[in-house]
Amino acid sequence: MTLYPPLHFVDFIDVSTIFDAAILKKAAHFRQNGHSLTEISQLTGIPKTSLHRLLAHLPKAMNPTFSAPKKQLNGSTPYGYARLKGISVEDPKEQKVIQIILTHWQSGAGFKAIAETLNRQKHVTKMNKPWTYFAIRSVINRCLSKTKKPKETS
Repeated sequence: MTLYPPLHFVDFIDVSTIFDAAILKKAAHFRQNGHSLTEISQLTGIPKTSLHRLLAHLPKAMNPTFSAPKKQLNGSTPYGYARLKGISVEDPKEQKVIQIILTHWQSGAGFKAIAETLNRQKHVTKMNKPWTYFAIRSVINRCLSKTKKPKETS
C-alpha cells in the first residue's frame, strides 16, 4: 500500500485560465475563418458549450458571426398564426376567423356577442375550445395597435 504525502492548498494550481486561453487561441482562428461552433468542435474536440462560453467574450471584429444565445419562444403561437420551421406565419383558416371577429367588432358587437356567434358557427379556438369573452378580447387587442385598444364595459 502506497501512502501519498498529505495535500495542501498550495499543491493545487488553477489551470482553468491557462486552459481557457489555449482553447480561445485555437478556436478564435477557426471562428475568424467563418467556421461554425459545430465545425470547430469537430475539428478541435472541444465541447461546443465551452467554445460558446469563451467565444462570447471575443471582440466583434474577431468573432463576426457570433450572436448571443436567443431565447427560446415559449408558450403557444397566437391565434391566426402557425409556426413553420421556427418562423411565425399566418394561418389562412384562422385569419378568416379573425376577419369575422374584427368585422363584428367594428359593427359594434360586444366581445361576448362575438364569442356566441363564433360558437354557433362551430368555430373553435386554437386549443379546440369554445370562444369566450377573454379570447375575443385577446385577438382584438393583438390585431389593433398598442395605442388603440378596445374598451368595453359589460
